[in-house]
Amino acid sequence: MDKLTDKELEILKLLSEGWTIKEISKELCCSYSAIDNRRSRMFDKLKAVSNSHAVAIAFREGILE
Repeated sequence: MDKLTDKELEILKLLSEGWTIKEISKELCCSYSAIDNRRSRMFDKLKAVSNSHAVAIAFREGILE
């Protein structure tokens, strides 16, 4: 599995806390599409198909605690 970037990890952590992409984009002062693109790359790296799937993989693999 490719290593996640610091920004992808930050997005993943916020997703695990139930934040939406819109909320994350406001918090990180980025456009919705920029966050969505990073999430898409993160999904590819994790081989995930949804936010909840990505979070589950991250916990299983020890990426998130």
